[in-house]
Amino acid sequence: MISLLQLRDAVALAGVVELQALSRQLNVSANLLTALLERLIALGKVEKVPEPTVKRGCFGCVVGCSSARVCQRRCYYRYVA
Repeated sequence: MISLLQLRDAVALAGVVELQALSRQLNVSANLLTALLERLIALGKVEKVPEPTVKRGCFGCVVGCSSARVCQRRCYYRYVA
């Protein structure tokens, strides 16, 4: 189990971090992280940010899409000092 302080520190060290990358780094499920991040957002310690600007595929994903691929937006978070 991860604490809010550990999660806050991990986000602060990363700068801007994607939810899935954070999940892999901390070895915690994305659903649990989402709940904890929402709590940190409510406390004003973390904020959700728009995706960094990179070259995008047809529906906004980093990799070009095919009609068979389902594209999903990624969630990014950053520490608020």
